Amino acid sequence: MRLFKKWQKDRGEPVVWLVGFCSGIERKKRKAAAFLSRNTQYWNRTSWTVALVLFILLFGGCCLLLIWKGFIH
Repeated sequence: MRLFKKWQKDRGEPVVWLVGFCSGIERKKRKAAAFLSRNTQYWNRTSWTVALVLFILLFGGCCLLLIWKGFIH
Protein backbone atom coordinates (compact mmCIF):
# COMPACT_ATOMS: atom_id res chain seq x y z
CA MET A 1 0.00 0.00 0.00
CA ARG A 2 1.51 3.28 -1.11
CA LEU A 3 0.29 6.06 1.15
CA PHE A 4 2.63 8.73 -0.17
CA LYS A 5 2.35 8.04 -3.87
CA LYS A 6 3.37 10.80 -6.28
CA TRP A 7 0.48 11.59 -8.58
CA GLN A 8 0.94 12.43 -12.21
CA LYS A 9 0.54 16.16 -12.94
CA ASP A 10 -0.66 15.52 -16.49
CA ARG A 11 -4.47 15.56 -16.41
CA GLY A 12 -4.94 14.68 -20.07
CA GLU A 13 -7.91 15.66 -22.18
CA PRO A 14 -11.37 16.24 -20.69
CA VAL A 15 -13.90 13.46 -21.03
CA VAL A 16 -15.83 13.97 -24.26
CA TRP A 17 -19.27 12.96 -22.99
CA LEU A 18 -18.89 15.24 -19.97
CA VAL A 19 -18.12 18.24 -22.16
CA GLY A 20 -21.19 17.48 -24.27
CA PHE A 21 -23.32 17.04 -21.16
CA CYS A 22 -22.21 20.39 -19.73
CA SER A 23 -22.83 22.20 -23.02
CA GLY A 24 -26.29 20.63 -23.20
CA ILE A 25 -27.12 21.89 -19.74
CA GLU A 26 -25.84 25.34 -20.67
CA ARG A 27 -28.08 25.38 -23.79
CA LYS A 28 -31.12 24.42 -21.71
CA LYS A 29 -30.39 27.14 -19.15
CA ARG A 30 -30.06 29.77 -21.88
CA LYS A 31 -33.30 28.58 -23.52
CA ALA A 32 -35.17 28.80 -20.19
CA ALA A 33 -33.73 32.28 -19.53
CA ALA A 34 -34.81 33.49 -22.98
CA PHE A 35 -38.30 32.06 -22.42
CA LEU A 36 -38.67 33.80 -19.07
CA SER A 37 -37.30 37.03 -20.49
CA ARG A 38 -39.81 37.00 -23.36
CA ASN A 39 -42.73 36.30 -21.03
CA THR A 40 -41.86 39.01 -18.52
CA GLN A 41 -40.57 41.80 -20.76
CA TYR A 42 -43.75 43.87 -20.42
CA TRP A 43 -44.21 43.56 -16.67
CA ASN A 44 -44.31 46.77 -14.69
CA ARG A 45 -42.94 47.37 -11.20
CA THR A 46 -46.16 46.27 -9.49
CA SER A 47 -46.18 42.93 -11.32
CA TRP A 48 -42.56 42.28 -10.34
CA THR A 49 -43.32 43.14 -6.71
CA VAL A 50 -46.33 40.81 -6.61
CA ALA A 51 -44.29 38.00 -8.19
CA LEU A 52 -41.49 38.53 -5.65
CA VAL A 53 -43.92 38.50 -2.70
CA LEU A 54 -45.58 35.31 -3.96
CA PHE A 55 -42.17 33.66 -4.41
CA ILE A 56 -41.11 34.62 -0.88
CA LEU A 57 -44.38 33.40 0.63
CA LEU A 58 -44.28 30.11 -1.25
CA PHE A 59 -40.68 29.11 -0.58
CA GLY A 60 -40.54 30.73 2.85
CA GLY A 61 -43.62 28.75 3.82
CA CYS A 62 -42.01 25.54 2.56
CA CYS A 63 -38.86 26.24 4.57
CA LEU A 64 -40.86 26.99 7.71
CA LEU A 65 -42.83 23.78 7.21
CA LEU A 66 -39.62 21.76 6.96
CA ILE A 67 -38.22 23.41 10.08
CA TRP A 68 -41.46 22.77 11.96
CA LYS A 69 -41.49 19.11 10.93
CA GLY A 70 -37.88 18.82 12.06
CA PHE A 71 -38.76 20.00 15.54
CA ILE A 72 -41.87 17.84 15.80
CA HIS A 73 -40.14 14.61 14.82
